[in-house]
Amino acid sequence: VEQAQNQGDQAKSFLADRSTGEIVDQVKMAIIPHHLLVGSFMDKFYQQLATKVKSEQRQIKRIILISPNHFGYGYNYVQSSDISEEKRFAAKLDVEVIQALEKAGLLKIEPKYLPNEHGQTAHFSFLKKYFPEAKVIPIILKRTTPRAKLDTLIEELVKITTEEDTLM
Repeated sequence: VEQAQNQGDQAKSFLADRSTGEIVDQVKMAIIPHHLLVGSFMDKFYQQLATKVKSEQRQIKRIILISPNHFGYGYNYVQSSDISEEKRFAAKLDVEVIQALEKAGLLKIEPKYLPNEHGQTAHFSFLKKYFPEAKVIPIILKRTTPRAKLDTLIEELVKITTEEDTLM
């Protein structure tokens, strides 16, 4: 609980450091907490992000959501799901890109673990609320993922995030 509060305080200070308390730069990537203990901060962040994106006349079509694999579930270092459980999670998955990342050997599709990963599921309702048309690429990383595998994954994800309609 204390760790989640500290994460929330750190994230709040990032926004509070700005004179207006608003997001002022074009955002392509963000690191925010995934504990619902700081759910009001998460909601405020996503609301400000959506407002900023709208003011830039951008429409977000894809969101890459990366989280730790908190419980070490699954067989692979880097996992995702291609089963969109929109009713359960309020998230549409970008199945085409997820399958392409698997085909490239960058991740493995292990759909049964996504429902248990709060690092992912904590964000889904906010994404649906503020970016209802966006498709999500959930990526779950084991703590023991080799550095070379992470570097290769990052190189490919950076290519995807160069598109104006994508956030990470």
